[in-house]
Amino acid sequence: KTLPRDPLIVPLAVPSIAGPGILATIALYGGGIASKPTVLMATIIAWLLTFLILILSPILNRALGDNGVVAIEKLFGYIVILISTQMMLQGLVAAFS
Repeated sequence: KTLPRDPLIVPLAVPSIAGPGILATIALYGGGIASKPTVLMATIIAWLLTFLILILSPILNRALGDNGVVAIEKLFGYIVILISTQMMLQGLVAAFS
């Protein structure tokens, strides 16, 4: 029996390509490792990993099945919500302190 599909609306194209690169950039600048070659290499690695996942998605879809795909969608939707909430709270703290 498959689980009912709850729509978890997260735009796929732009965040899946830009997201890993910008998160790597933010992490490196925040950690003080802000040399341009390091940031460029981290961005390229994040893009390559994203490209691999997108290319292998039909295989992953077959391996995980419908229930696995729903579970992964919900997990990553939750992670995106947690990251956005953390960034919003950090911005508010910085704005009001």
